[in-house]
Amino acid sequence: MKYYLFILFTVILTVVAQVLIKIGMSGRGPLPDSLKESLPYIFHALTDWHVVLSLILGFLSFLFYLAALSKLELSYVYPFIGLNFVLIALYSSVIFHEHVSIARWLGIASIIIGVILVSRTGG
Repeated sequence: MKYYLFILFTVILTVVAQVLIKIGMSGRGPLPDSLKESLPYIFHALTDWHVVLSLILGFLSFLFYLAALSKLELSYVYPFIGLNFVLIALYSSVIFHEHVSIARWLGIASIIIGVILVSRTGG
């Protein structure tokens, strides 16, 4: 049972890390075209506390993923990562007020169906 919690923690931490990256990058504008301007931009992005915390959470997510894979099959575990798409779309819509089209929701629904089918096969 604990291995399924590892999958859950992998998904949750990955999603929170992605949301933090978006928060940290909001308002910075696009990456400059020139390398000379890009280096300071990247340095400032990497020193933003949201981005730093996202890197830490991403690493913790990776550790939980390793733990899940130590017991469960890759072909069983990996499709659950698709739940990231579902949660990111929800957070993007609610937190960032991004428009998520009907086509995206239909794609996300197909991901959910796929994860349900995979989860019924057992790990």
